[in-house]
Amino acid sequence: MIDRDEVEWLTAAEVAEQVGPDITPDLLYDWKRRGLIRATTIGAGRTRTAHYHRNDVINTELATRLRPAGRPRRGA
Repeated sequence: MIDRDEVEWLTAAEVAEQVGPDITPDLLYDWKRRGLIRATTIGAGRTRTAHYHRNDVINTELATRLRPAGRPRRGA
C-alpha cells in the first residue's frame, strides 16, 4: 500500500518477499516495539493487518546486518 505521502507500507508477508525471509513477523514486532520502525494497522477484527514502513524496515535491516560485533562483556 502506498499512502498519500508516497510512503510504501508492507505487510509482514510482503516484507519477507521483498526484503528477505529472515525478517519474521516477531522481528518486525520487536523492531516496532523498540521504536526502530513505524507501523500502522489497517482493518478491524479478523481482517486487521499490520503494515510496516518499507524504508524503515530496509534501513533497520541494513543497520543490524552491518553493525560491528560488540565487545565482550567484562569478566568474560
